Amino acid sequence: MTWHVMAACAGLDPDLFLPERGDHASVRLALAVCETCPVVDDCLAENLEQTEGIFGGTTGKDRRLLRRTMPKLRSCLWCGDKFRTLEQVQFCSGACGQARRHAKQAESAVWTGSPS
Repeated sequence: MTWHVMAACAGLDPDLFLPERGDHASVRLALAVCETCPVVDDCLAENLEQTEGIFGGTTGKDRRLLRRTMPKLRSCLWCGDKFRTLEQVQFCSGACGQARRHAKQAESAVWTGSPS
């Protein structure tokens, strides 16, 4: 079962969550529905890139701010796992960074003919 069927908005008119610009009453009503929702985090995660409408208890403006301040999703250069970070790091953990360094040293030793 997906989170959609447990959403507080399931069965409601979808247009409620796409209010016209400046329709503050509709925005407040949609956000009030989101406040009661048991799966609001799942909704936000799935709709973070949406620029319009109310999703996950947020407006389009809220989501733009979140995307700007959110850690970037990166792929670890060693294991390939996805991870989020605000820093310019290349590995998901110290262990992956160390494993990559050891592999590079071993590869370098093979090319130069020196012992590792």
